[in-house]
Amino acid sequence: MNATAVSSTVSALDTILRPAEWQRKNRRAEQEKIKVTVDAWLVARGNEDDGDYHLVLQSLDGKETLIAEIPDPGDANLKGYGFLKHSYKQSRHFIDSAIGIPPRRITNLRMKRKVEVTGMLFFDKVSHGNGHAPNGIEIHPVLEIQSLN
Repeated sequence: MNATAVSSTVSALDTILRPAEWQRKNRRAEQEKIKVTVDAWLVARGNEDDGDYHLVLQSLDGKETLIAEIPDPGDANLKGYGFLKHSYKQSRHFIDSAIGIPPRRITNLRMKRKVEVTGMLFFDKVSHGNGHAPNGIEIHPVLEIQSLN
């Protein structure tokens, strides 16, 4: 996971061809092995039932959106992955201190905030909530997030 991040945009990620289910069965698709950095507007956030912070990112030049998720650093599955726990803690601390602790439901921000997000690509279910990309692409997990304002 120490790969160099590729710079991209929300618009470009929204157009990546979704791999067939057989290509993803029990493994990550090739597209999901890519680490990206995206500059975007953070327009909404919430705390999901699984403990992930759910962030809605909007393209800087349009209305396209995608989801970025910061996993719970306290998840038992992270035992032995201290570097990930640290990344998740730092990223969640940024959200908590810069915007506020996310509510239990996805809530639009009063003012959008320009951020740079670095993380791994992941294809989730298509259209299972507010802000999802048409192809189901997400940045999940988020490894780093910082303000660009």
